[in-house]
Amino acid sequence: MIGRYGGADPKTFQVLNDVFAKDANRVYFLSGFIKEADPETFTVFSEHPADAGMSYARDKTNVYFQVLTIGKPRIVRDANPETFRSLGGGYGLDADAVYYGGYQIKGARPDQFRMLCSNIYSCDNTSVFCNGSRISGVSPGTFQVLPDGRYARDKDGYFNLERTISKQDYVDELRKQFVFVGTVVGTSVVDRDKKEVPECFDPGRHSGYGVSLKIRCERIVHRPDIKVDNTPALDEEFVFYQYLGGSATYTEWIGKQWIWCFHPLKYRDDETLAPTLEWRYYCPPEKLGEVMSLFSELLP
Repeated sequence: MIGRYGGADPKTFQVLNDVFAKDANRVYFLSGFIKEADPETFTVFSEHPADAGMSYARDKTNVYFQVLTIGKPRIVRDANPETFRSLGGGYGLDADAVYYGGYQIKGARPDQFRMLCSNIYSCDNTSVFCNGSRISGVSPGTFQVLPDGRYARDKDGYFNLERTISKQDYVDELRKQFVFVGTVVGTSVVDRDKKEVPECFDPGRHSGYGVSLKIRCERIVHRPDIKVDNTPALDEEFVFYQYLGGSATYTEWIGKQWIWCFHPLKYRDDETLAPTLEWRYYCPPEKLGEVMSLFSELLP
C-alpha cells in the first residue's frame, strides 16, 4: 500500500482500517490523502465487522466519513468530534444530531436514537428510519425488524425497506429461505478464488476479496420446499463465502450463536438453482427467542 502514496513515510506509516491510513505527516484514503486532516489526532471509530469498507473517523477539528472506493472522504458538516460516536451501518451521532452516510438526518433525536437489529432500520421515540430516510406513517412503539433484515412490520402493516407490502408477500419470501441456528467457529480472509490471504494485503492485487465463515449448524428452523445443494446438516460445519469491500475477518463473531437465513441463488442464464446460498440475515443471541417465536407464528 505504501508504494501508492508518493512521499509517505514508511517508518511511521500505519493502516488504521480498510479505509484510512496515516503517517507522521498525512492521513490517507485508498486513492490519496486528506489535506484537512491532522495525523497526530486522527483516529478511526471501531465499526461493526459488517461495515468493512465504510468508516467514520475524527481529528481535533472534524469528523470524516468515507466508503472505501466511492469518491473522497467527506467532512461531516457541523458534527462535533468530541461527542461523536459511530453506531455502524453508516449511522453516527453527536450530542446535537444524528447522521447517516455523513449527512445529518433532520429531526432525528440523538438522545433517543437507537439501531434496530439489522443496521438498516433505526428509530427515535417518534420516527422510524430506513437507510437514513424517515418512513412515514410508522408506529415506533410497535415496529419490529423481521428476517431477512430488509423486512419489518408495525401494528398496521409490513414493509420491504421503505415500501409497504402485504403480510402474504413477506411470508412467501420467508418460505423460500433456508433458516438455521449456528455458531461461527472460524473465519479467514479470501480472494476471488476463495483462497486465504493475509489480513494485511494490497486490495489492488486481490480484487473481489472478502471473508470465509465456518458455521456449525445447531438447529434447523425451516427448509424451503425446493431442493438446494450445499445446505448444512444438523451438527455439521457449513462454509460460507461473503464478498465485501474490505478485509474484515469477522473475528468478533467467533464462538457466538446467530440465526441465519439463506436464499437460493439462480444462475443468470436459466432458472437452475445454484449450489450456494446467499447470506440474508443474522440475529444476535439476545433476540433469538423473539425470532424463533416469529417463525412459529409465520411458518406454522
